[in-house]
Amino acid sequence: MKIFYIAILFLLFSISLSAQNYTRDAGINFGNGLIFTYRQFYKEDMALELYGGYLNRGMVFGGLREYFKPALTKYSDDFKLKYGFGVHTGFNYTNSYTFLNREYQYDWTFSPLFGMDAIVGLEYCFTEVPVIVSAD
Repeated sequence: MKIFYIAILFLLFSISLSAQNYTRDAGINFGNGLIFTYRQFYKEDMALELYGGYLNRGMVFGGLREYFKPALTKYSDDFKLKYGFGVHTGFNYTNSYTFLNREYQYDWTFSPLFGMDAIVGLEYCFTEVPVIVSAD
């Protein structure tokens, strides 16, 4: 599995983008699962991000409308505040749920997912290489 992650990282670093004037990017989010993202900028301060991947014994797909504002300009012009909203759908398999601080166990079952998303974060775009690091 480590080889898969390393191959994905090499693939991402091989994409040639201009750090100051790019219109699309692709990436990977690590957290509860492995999510692949694609972002297309429509204006300098507005983008649409689509994502999908493996999450908690299931799959999730969604989209976000993101807005960008300059942030921390005292330190660098490459920091951006991002915020936005979106929706997601998918499914997972679960064998427990929690209600009023009590956990209930049962057999593994299919559970559909639907929801709305909100995002707030700070991202930094490296000017020398086409890499963006963000915390959302």
